[in-house]
Amino acid sequence: MVADEVRKLAESSQRAAKQIAGLIAMIQQDTQTVVAGIQSGGEEVRSGTSTPQMEFSHQLLNKSKKKK
Repeated sequence: MVADEVRKLAESSQRAAKQIAGLIAMIQQDTQTVVAGIQSGGEEVRSGTSTPQMEFSHQLLNKSKKKK
């Protein structure tokens, strides 16, 4: 009887360990995706890929300064 309970507990622990491993893998994958996005955003900022947008923003700022 005790051996049966121990076996059930071991099986339950094994299932839980597999679930935890799966969750860890998902978290790691999501973390890698976030890191890649942050790196990409940093590269865009450094390279100035949004220069036309920046020019437009500067024009708007200059217009608003002139109105004051």
